[in-house]
Amino acid sequence: MEDDYLVYTFNRFQACRFGLDGTMVNPQTLERRTIREDILQTLRQLEPHFSVLNSLSAAEEIEACAARQGNHASFLRGVFAETCNVQSMVQASTRALRGAA
Repeated sequence: MEDDYLVYTFNRFQACRFGLDGTMVNPQTLERRTIREDILQTLRQLEPHFSVLNSLSAAEEIEACAARQGNHASFLRGVFAETCNVQSMVQASTRALRGAA
């Protein structure tokens, strides 16, 4: 049980720090893959259910988002590397989340 918590903590940190490019560990198998790869694999496994639920367009949107390289976390790291300023990073984040990037 404690090992599962450690894996969860690792996965959560990776997601917060690196977004979809973070590494996640499957708590049962200890297999590692990126969060992006895990989402895409899960979508493939659920594919037969999307048409039954009339949700193909939603699945396609999730896949398109997951397949894009880069993410908000890498964007913010890039802004900070360029400006060396946390305030600039927060302002860029706010603009991006409002859709004005």
